[in-house]
Amino acid sequence: MSNQEFVRANDKTMPADYFAAPLMQGETIEGAVVVFQDATLRRQYEAAMASAQQNLERLVTERTQQLSKEVDIRAKTEVALRDSRARMKGITDCLLEGVLVVNVGGDLMFTNPEARRLLNVEGGDDLEGLPIDDLFVLDGDPPIPFQHSPFNTVIVRQTPIKNDDAAFLTHDKRTLSVAYACSPLIVEGGGLAAVILFRDIHELKAAQWDALQASRLASVGQLAAGIAHEINTPIQYIGDNLRFINDALQSYQKIVFAAQQWVEKTLADHHDDTALSLQEMFEEEDIAYLNDEAPTAIAQSQQGADQVRHIVLSMKEFSHPGSTSKIMTDINWALESTLTVCRNTWKHVANVEMDFAPDLPHILCYSSELNQVFLNLIINATHAIEESVHGGDGLGLIKISTRAEGDWIEIRVSDTGNGVPAAILDRIFDPFFTTKAVGKGTGQGLAISRDVVINKHQGRLDVESVDGVGATFIVRLPVVSPEEEWTKEQVS
Repeated sequence: MSNQEFVRANDKTMPADYFAAPLMQGETIEGAVVVFQDATLRRQYEAAMASAQQNLERLVTERTQQLSKEVDIRAKTEVALRDSRARMKGITDCLLEGVLVVNVGGDLMFTNPEARRLLNVEGGDDLEGLPIDDLFVLDGDPPIPFQHSPFNTVIVRQTPIKNDDAAFLTHDKRTLSVAYACSPLIVEGGGLAAVILFRDIHELKAAQWDALQASRLASVGQLAAGIAHEINTPIQYIGDNLRFINDALQSYQKIVFAAQQWVEKTLADHHDDTALSLQEMFEEEDIAYLNDEAPTAIAQSQQGADQVRHIVLSMKEFSHPGSTSKIMTDINWALESTLTVCRNTWKHVANVEMDFAPDLPHILCYSSELNQVFLNLIINATHAIEESVHGGDGLGLIKISTRAEGDWIEIRVSDTGNGVPAAILDRIFDPFFTTKAVGKGTGQGLAISRDVVINKHQGRLDVESVDGVGATFIVRLPVVSPEEEWTKEQVS
């Protein structure tokens, strides 16, 4: 029996375990044998074991609860991390800049869609681990691989950099003009990396180049206007003096004619030394030739002076700085001035036929900007004819006409070039679009012309074309009086 209590003689109890068995004499029970031991140590051991078990169970329960919390926290952290990555990916997917993340070894860790588009590569996560040098290297002499590039310097020195005018030499043999910024980045596990943001600046550089050219042209225009002003005064002297000389010559011719008649009549009647001397002088000086040629020479000089004066006036008109407000303008005169200014461009390529409506009303407009539109259209027509008759001796034809149609005036500029192919007809006014050879066109002329006609004058600019026959650009402008324009401004 276990867990029993024995009472000692001193009335104290003792925990005991005992075994009792009968003493048999044959079949008769003669007594009993009792074997017992003190169970105090066993009970203490069992109590200690039970306490230890309880502590262990308590610790296991507490640790289980702690692990459960850690698992929950880790799960929430992973969800938050996934959400954060998804948000960051969503943000980078919408960026107009390319985004690359590259590790210290020069291997890609991330690319966004714009970066892949600009670098002309396919794949997303498939690009991770690919050396960045397989996509591009920095332009230089020689080209600069990643290990010697500023991107590696950013990772090593942990200092950001940026460059507003750089170029990538791409894997498909292109030179990509870019502006980029690069910053150090600490990735998971404490690794070093760099994030590269870049954007294509090709159009920006083209626009800057066009602005520079426009600035140069503006300077040349101001210079031309100044020269025209300086030439105008002496050419007026020349014209006035030529008219005086012509009038004086006519008076001299009357006197000489009268003298010739007197000499002929006198010598016919009798010998006269004075008359004979005058006749010999007339013959020596070839007065008959002078009488015939001098008026022609003066007339030609007057014609040349008038042409110079007309050119000077056209240059002054065309080169005059643009006004910030609209002015009443004679479109026929504006076209004539533009043709005069660019005569050297078309005179060896085409004949120009003008059909201007004499009753064309003056319109309220930005005259200098419309002059630029007309210049662009005439130069485009010249280039079209030049390409179509390349290698031939014939001249093409540029026809310019104006007419009034109700509240509108219409200007047509036609050429006998090859026309505009139907495939590109809807792109002809797009910025930077050109079919001309490299260096001959920027693709801005028609785009700027369209902006001036439509946005600044509320007009229309259209094109009609027949392949192999030619093209006609049609400018339609509203006829608006100053009072109507003022009323519109007040209403708006």
